Amino acid sequence: MESSSLHWGCCVLGKDGDEFIKCCHCSKVFHRDCIIDVVDDSESDGWSCPLCRSLKPRRGNNDETAISKKPQNAKQPSKRNPKRPARASPEPASAIPSPSNEDIRNIIRTEVRNLLPELTKSMTVVNTELKSIRDEIQSFKDSLDFMNRQYEDIIKEQKRNAEMMNILKDNNLDCTRTNCSTE
Repeated sequence: MESSSLHWGCCVLGKDGDEFIKCCHCSKVFHRDCIIDVVDDSESDGWSCPLCRSLKPRRGNNDETAISKKPQNAKQPSKRNPKRPARASPEPASAIPSPSNEDIRNIIRTEVRNLLPELTKSMTVVNTELKSIRDEIQSFKDSLDFMNRQYEDIIKEQKRNAEMMNILKDNNLDCTRTNCSTE
């Protein structure tokens, strides 16, 4: 066969005498060196190129995707066959019945009943801790009230002392005037 009449699917550098293999589906030819697969001469009659193999549907997919090559007379695309379940595989999730609303309510009630004693114990611990904090806050308030009373007493005493100072100044001025005038 002449390499110029061949339709190459690989590097397009075909020459007479090159060793090649032909795809049984698309009739493209490939150099044996260009393809990754190792192909024996016995397999070359039914060999498929990588592109044709990628278009061929794979077995066992359960993805309901359409097969790329469909019969020409089909109105809808062909679908893949569903997967067979493996031996000793668990039941599918859809086969397990879902719990009813009443079952869910009962489960929640049971869990709440089981957690209630632990919650009560935790609340007791929290209340104990809060009591000590309340006591410390009350002690702090009492201290502030005491300091506030002390401060108010100091202010009152300072005002009385200021009034006394003014009275003493006035008396001193009066004394100084009377002493000065008698001399």
